[in-house]
Amino acid sequence: MTLSLFAEAKQAGPYADPFLTCWALWPRKEGKAYAQECYVKACRKAYPHVIETAVRSYLQRNTVTDPKFIPHFSTWLNKKRWLDEEAYTPEIKAEAVSDRRKSRLESNAKMMNKGLRLTTLGPTEARECLAEGLITIETARRYGA
Repeated sequence: MTLSLFAEAKQAGPYADPFLTCWALWPRKEGKAYAQECYVKACRKAYPHVIETAVRSYLQRNTVTDPKFIPHFSTWLNKKRWLDEEAYTPEIKAEAVSDRRKSRLESNAKMMNKGLRLTTLGPTEARECLAEGLITIETARRYGA
């Protein structure tokens, strides 16, 4: 039996929404509605999983217990603090690089499978996609790999 999208979302629980996941992590719970607006704007500039990863890393590194020294979540988002280098621990930074590489390879493979001939798609990209199992040998040969 397949569930409707509404039923699936309801079954997923209260933290299926990426904003609610980040909000649940953030220690200072003030200005939720404005924080949600800021989160939507921030997601136009970064993927939700990148923001969530930065939130987790920021909270690991900054263990301030006094709430007056913790910025509002909206402030953290408006200042684009997910871009701060010190916000990322080495493990989380490696994971983010891995996610970007995987996304790039999947995008390249999609274009190669459609048969697009772009100057950015060459033998090196074809070999990488082939090594990840994203394209066939025939497709890789078309791109000179």
